[in-house]
Amino acid sequence: MLWRAAFALLVLVVVGAPLARGTVHPPIIGVVIALVTAAFLASSLNYIVRRRPPAVPLLGWVFSLLALYTVFQTVDLPAAVIKLLSPKTHETLSFALEKIALYGDAVSRPLSLDPAATELQALIGLALAMALIVAYRAGRRENGLRDIQITILAAAMAVVLVSFGFRVFQFSLWPDDRGVVHLPGVLSSTFRNINHFAAFLVLALPTAIGFAIDVERSPLRRSIAAGIACLLAIAIVL
Repeated sequence: MLWRAAFALLVLVVVGAPLARGTVHPPIIGVVIALVTAAFLASSLNYIVRRRPPAVPLLGWVFSLLALYTVFQTVDLPAAVIKLLSPKTHETLSFALEKIALYGDAVSRPLSLDPAATELQALIGLALAMALIVAYRAGRRENGLRDIQITILAAAMAVVLVSFGFRVFQFSLWPDDRGVVHLPGVLSSTFRNINHFAAFLVLALPTAIGFAIDVERSPLRRSIAAGIACLLAIAIVL
């Protein structure tokens, strides 16, 4: 039950995040972080209930350490330490704040020039680490890799259908579409940047191609995967 809840939350994030305007607005980022955290906790509890050590891949540890390093950049440090770690930051802070006594030997400042934005990036980095760990745990289960691949294809197809819907029917998932660029003659979707839209599809395309050429799958599934690959390729070009 715990694992089903964890994987359902992961699927919701993978499919929903691209549709939610590419997850660039802070309220949406907060919702995604909350869902990923819930998925991570549910999957961890599933291991604890079964009296097994939670599985964490090496890359999960690396992502977590990078998030902690990002948090470190928001900690107030003496000017001497900032000068040692980041001479350019020290130079910038000295030029901008030293004359008004907001920076110097007696005043501590963080390495980040925008601590609030850095804290948000740290939370995003931690969420990415947790999502990676949940996906890794899913891949270790029976048919787990297949389920992850299908989720990726579902997310890509959802974005493509929204983009074609806007082109053909002038339909948009978000009526106001603030910040979303719709250029004449260019296929767009829920992403604010059309290049991000194309990049997302490029990431999903190899999964569709892999499904299409996998001889162990049924001809029907291979045909469906080939059709999805063609749709993704067309959307990328347009």
